[in-house]
Amino acid sequence: MARVLRRLAAVVLRARIPVLLLTGVVTIVLGLMSARVGFDSAVDIWFLDDAPELATYDAFKAAFGTDELLVVGIFDDDVFDNETLAHIEAITSTLATIELVHRARSITNATELFHDDDTLEHRPIRVVGTASTTRERALANPLVRDLLVAADGTAAAVVVELEAEADTFEEKVALVREVKRRAALVDERLDVRVAGTPAINEAIYRYSRRDFALLGGLALALILGIGLVAFRSVTLALLPLGVVVAAVVWIFGVMGILGLRINLVSQSLVTVVLAVGIADAIHLLTEYRARLHTEGRDEALTSAVAETFVPCAFTTLTTVAGMLSLLSSHLVPIREFGALAAAGVATALVLTFSALPAALTLLPTPPAADPARGLGGALDAMVHGVKRVRFVVLAVFVVATTFALWRVIEIRVGANPVAYFLEGDPVREDIRAIDERLGGSTSIELFVESADGGLGDPEILARLATLERWLETLPSVTRVLSVTDALESASLAMTGTATISKDRATIAQTYLLLEDEEGLGAFVDDARERGRISARVRMTDAAELVREIPAVEARLAAGYSGDELKVRPTGFVKLIGQMELYIVDSQLKSFALALVVVSLLMVVLLRSLRLGILAMIPNLVPIAGGLAVMELLGIHLDPGTAMIGSVTLGLVVDDTVHLFSRYAAEQRKGLEPSDAITIAVRQVGRALVVTSVVLALGFGVLGFGSFTPNVYFGIVASVVISLALVCDLVVVPAVVFALGGENG
Repeated sequence: MARVLRRLAAVVLRARIPVLLLTGVVTIVLGLMSARVGFDSAVDIWFLDDAPELATYDAFKAAFGTDELLVVGIFDDDVFDNETLAHIEAITSTLATIELVHRARSITNATELFHDDDTLEHRPIRVVGTASTTRERALANPLVRDLLVAADGTAAAVVVELEAEADTFEEKVALVREVKRRAALVDERLDVRVAGTPAINEAIYRYSRRDFALLGGLALALILGIGLVAFRSVTLALLPLGVVVAAVVWIFGVMGILGLRINLVSQSLVTVVLAVGIADAIHLLTEYRARLHTEGRDEALTSAVAETFVPCAFTTLTTVAGMLSLLSSHLVPIREFGALAAAGVATALVLTFSALPAALTLLPTPPAADPARGLGGALDAMVHGVKRVRFVVLAVFVVATTFALWRVIEIRVGANPVAYFLEGDPVREDIRAIDERLGGSTSIELFVESADGGLGDPEILARLATLERWLETLPSVTRVLSVTDALESASLAMTGTATISKDRATIAQTYLLLEDEEGLGAFVDDARERGRISARVRMTDAAELVREIPAVEARLAAGYSGDELKVRPTGFVKLIGQMELYIVDSQLKSFALALVVVSLLMVVLLRSLRLGILAMIPNLVPIAGGLAVMELLGIHLDPGTAMIGSVTLGLVVDDTVHLFSRYAAEQRKGLEPSDAITIAVRQVGRALVVTSVVLALGFGVLGFGSFTPNVYFGIVASVVISLALVCDLVVVPAVVFALGGENG
């Protein structure tokens, strides 16, 4: 194998100009394609096309349009003040004229039914110029109080309903921006806040663009700085950086060709590929400089390629295996991230062993590096110290591992988008303010189907009313609305009692009286066969309701799944609940798959079942430690942290591969285990430290992001990588010394 690799390296060096030209042309072409990549963070992109929950959601939207709404909150000491009411009316009027807005509702255009001469008419709740009367009517109306106006009169809402055509991410982002712009024009002194899923989409889009540039720039600066410290050469620091930047450009070019978009998860792709892809280049350059002590430039390059290619290829293979295990996830963005990250790391490997050696032949020969000096000497001293206290090291390791495993089982799942924003973020604060005072900014929807005009049947309507009352007892549900509320309001206006008639003909007549009511179509179709129950929810507390969804589904299955009446949950909160189930499933499946594949690769590489199993110890325990840190800090499993096990397993194995490859090679020379591990740490330890620092700090850059899934993913991954380095350089030698005795 070594002879073949040396020949291939020699071919690359001879063809250095064509190699560099081809690399440059491909990079330019794919760079142009990468300009096509846009952003998308809509909730339905998370699900596979054949997902049953998505089919229900699509059927619901086909019947009633989007379930998404914007809530514009106006906060004042007294919103019933005539001047404030005039401002609310102006905001309501201007928002209603925006393209793709179906209607805008507030206390200034809300109405109540009253009966006159056998007809139902709408009377405005607001009496212009008479704030006290408006207050009295609004607070007495259950469909207005706590939804369009706070009970204490210090907040009012303009609820903006979207047209069904407002179904693309770009349209929603543009709509939110126009709503904010127009609301601010009315009176800039007003305390106006905006919440709702479209507002979250707009914020994710805005922050994603910021993070994409900021975090990528920080990662580049960090990697360059570490390269300068490690190699003490601007040229040697820039070359590996050029390799991983080209790899990033290639991957985003492919995204542009395939029509893929950046989302909440894939926005960290640049940082991950930069941090992970640089490791192979560092190992190659470290070996190259060490070889320069005894060999000329071309010979040293050829030897370095031949020596490092196999372990680098295997480390890339294990990393790719960990990332590709994410393809087992039910969540599309996590699948895409796994595939793209794997392709990026593989691309970096190809460029490291083609373009990088070719470029090095055109540059002055760098100074040689002595592995026994500096960090190498410190590593030697550390290994000898570990030998003396090997049993203490192992005892601490066992206790720490036991504690970590105990805490891991307590980790909770959480996929609430409100928690994706950092504490104190304006988006999070706006949602919280509107949730606390104005009944919430999202909903769980129940899609009702009843054949033969069943929603005109009094028995079926009574069953739905019972279901509504039960829903109102659930946590975070502030109000439940459906066609039964319209029928009860009509009954109240006509008879003074808010009841649903038990006579089908009377119900049919009531429907006729209500047919001109604008809001009726939002809850029942003309054939009275499909309906909607909409439960307004405080988004900040949606996680509590998500935990109740199994109970909701059980109740619906028991009493609302027959031929005459079928009720299915859907909408934003239901999809979030399904995401939580998929997150747990994804973590378990992908990690189990990665563990099996990586373990087999280790056994094959080391050509020993015993060494393969031993090599997995310093890789599994750090992951348990990272997950334990998550639990101790109260970090939940979410779309970002669900990837930690699979991704970091592929990463932390890299250092172990290099260490055990050198350890096995030294043993094949006839050395005792203790001597072999000492030499292995000395020879590859410097590269292990540098690559681990790059990885840990590279992932740590994500901690400067705007979204908690990425922030926590970066922080915990950094912890895992750091723990893995300690295990490789301290625990593994301690195990070897303990098994082999003082002398190996």
